[in-house]
Order: sequence, then C-alpha cells, then structure tokens
Amino acid sequence: MIGNLRPEPNTTWDKYAKAYEYACFNDVRALKPGNVSIFSGGHDMTSADFEKSAIASSDIITSPELDLGERIYQAAKNTHDAVACNTNLGIILLSAPIFQAIYCKPHKKNAQEAVKFVIHNATQNDTKLVYKAIRLVQAGGLGTQEKNDISESDPSVNLYDAMLQASEYDDIALQYVTGFKLVYEQIAPMWLENKKKWESSTWATTASYLTVLANRPDSLIQRKFGKGQAKEISDMIAPYARSLSQSESPEEQELNLQELDATLKASDINPGTTADLITAGVIVVKLGLLANSEG
Repeated sequence: MIGNLRPEPNTTWDKYAKAYEYACFNDVRALKPGNVSIFSGGHDMTSADFEKSAIASSDIITSPELDLGERIYQAAKNTHDAVACNTNLGIILLSAPIFQAIYCKPHKKNAQEAVKFVIHNATQNDTKLVYKAIRLVQAGGLGTQEKNDISESDPSVNLYDAMLQASEYDDIALQYVTGFKLVYEQIAPMWLENKKKWESSTWATTASYLTVLANRPDSLIQRKFGKGQAKEISDMIAPYARSLSQSESPEEQELNLQELDATLKASDINPGTTADLITAGVIVVKLGLLANSEG
C-alpha cells in the first residue's frame, strides 16, 4: 500500500497532486453560503479540517498504482485518520475516476469518454471498496435501500449499477451514470469563464457554486430536508447568483453573501454536494482537460 508521502518534485504524479490540492484549497477559501470556508466554519467542521483533508488524501487520490475502488477507499481512510469526520468524500468520489482515466488512457478517447470507460469497467470489488469508504466516514442522509444498501459488506453489483440506483437521490452518483456530464460540460467551462472575467479563482468558485445551486437543488439538502425545502433554498439563492454574475466587482457582494451564509448555517443547511461538484470542475480545468484551460 502506498504511504501518504509527497512525490518527488516535478513528476507527473506531483503535478496531479498539486492540481488536486489547488482545487480543494480553492474550495475552502471561497465564500460559499451554507458551506464551510475560511469565512466561517459550520456543521461541526472548520476550514482547517478541509485543508488537512486535502493534504492527507492528495497523494493517494492521484497515485498511478491503484484501482478505482482502492483509490477511493484509501483516500477516504487517510482523510478519516487525519480529521475523523466526513470533509471530502464527495470530492474523493468525483476526483477518483478523473485521475483513474488519466492513467488508464483508453485508446482514442477524450477525457470525458475516458472517465465513462473507467466507470463502465469498474468491478464488484470497486463497489465493495466504495461502500466501505462510505461506511467509514459515515456519510449523512443516505438512509436505507431495499437493494444494494450501503451497509452491505459484499455488494452483488458493479459500481455503475450501484451508482445508477443511488442516482435517484444523489447528484454525485448521477455523475457516474451520465459520464460526468454536469462537471465536464457545464461546471468546468463556467468556472473557467468566471475566472477569466474576474481574474480570481475564489470568486469564480463562489459564482459557479451559486449559479449551479440556484438552478439545481442540492441533493444533500434534498436527502436531509426533502425536495420541497431544497427547491426553496435554490429559489432563495437565485437573486444572489444573478447579482454576483452581473457584478464587475464581486467584492461588493461579500457582505450580503456572508449574511446569507450565516442564515443558512443557522438552519443547518449545507449545499455540500454542490460544493463538491464545483471542486471537481476546478480539477478538470487545472488538469488541462478542457480546451483553453490553464493546466
């Protein structure tokens, strides 16, 4: 098993680890109402927990030597050992196929097609290790299912089929089913455009987060509070998203967004899945997997 050791500088592995850490640190340094950031903690977590998690998981999630399920479980275990809470399981689940696809390099496939290839060729053992990772960090709001419940230690389905069932109530699972369509085709280009507009990676993250949340109720909120309240939160977010997207100076929106952040956290509202999706989009951009991305 690979230890959590920093790769030698200037290697490909080191480049990938730095891209992952960049996206994770950028996530926690951006103001994302309802979600943990350097502006305020919440949900029994702090920004320091997320920074430690990024460092603890970066070498494993980007390792060239692991299968998909091993990549996910070991990254989750390293994180849990470092902070003993679920800070980044969503980011790990979204990141792992992206890095797996880079190393597999299936013949004549673009980056998104390569991710689809990795997911469709994942095994029951990958499913077993993903379930084990989810149980380890005690991911919230999943409930129980009649078939292929997360409590099963020896699931009988491959990873795609497991995610297909979960996609009914989880947007991270939905990315596995749709070939990361939202991440590659909407979020990554949106984030890159916002970054170019304001020359700020953190404001690009804030704007992308608000835009996605306004248009797509967060699946973590839906699982915890129901579809009705999740839709109400999206409706609440919409004017903030419009104001920020139309602003020439995003800093002018900061006070209003901090007030919104406090309001959401007072009601234990955490659009955590949306934040994870944005981070995955940033990883795609930093890895140079989009045309005109910075790499």
